[in-house]
Amino acid sequence: MADSSLLPKGKFSIDLNDSSDEIEVVTSEVNKLSTSDAKIGDPAVVEHEVEVRLADLQADPNSPLYSAKSFDDLGLHENLLKGIYEMKFTKPSKIQERALPLLLANPPRNMIGQSQSGTGKTAAFVLTMLSRVDYDIMAPQALCLAPSRELARQIMEVVLQMGKYTPVKATYAIKDSLAKGEKIDAHIVIGTPGTVVDLVRKRALDMKQVKLLVLDEADNMLDQQGLGDQTLK
Repeated sequence: MADSSLLPKGKFSIDLNDSSDEIEVVTSEVNKLSTSDAKIGDPAVVEHEVEVRLADLQADPNSPLYSAKSFDDLGLHENLLKGIYEMKFTKPSKIQERALPLLLANPPRNMIGQSQSGTGKTAAFVLTMLSRVDYDIMAPQALCLAPSRELARQIMEVVLQMGKYTPVKATYAIKDSLAKGEKIDAHIVIGTPGTVVDLVRKRALDMKQVKLLVLDEADNMLDQQGLGDQTLK
């Protein structure tokens, strides 16, 4: 994150690559001017205008900088809200308040999100999957790829907890999770790249209805030899 002491006065920096996923606005210290002394073009006036403008964008649901301060602001179904609050979530985390408005927007938007462990990334994309699927269609609609079976199981736990009061059907696409000849008809599929490729090849996993793809720990998967190739397939 940029050091505010190195920034020119009246400027602000937005760092979207910081691992903490906090979008920080760094401004210079406002000169204490009275209203009568303030003039157009004065650094303090310019800085005030920038701060107000950013706040307006974060409050505008149509802006890409929109931040949701509560889960109730997201227009979620009451059954999803019930699951969220039962999991002891009180309000969106930093990554959730910025990512969820974009992930739940119509038309849908692609997103790359980065933040430290324990900041709510999994809950963000799980909530998106649960919100996007049509429960009346018994076919795979959301596919989540994870680099390991252990991580896939952790994601599944969140899906089942958050979707407890919904009719969601979720299943694994990991080694030995499917009987021979069995086909997947679950709304949400969570698996590892190699097994997913194999199931698609065997026509046990039909991708025609899939409208949402999640790559958890995408950087790690794409960097690993073999696993990266399977993910791209």
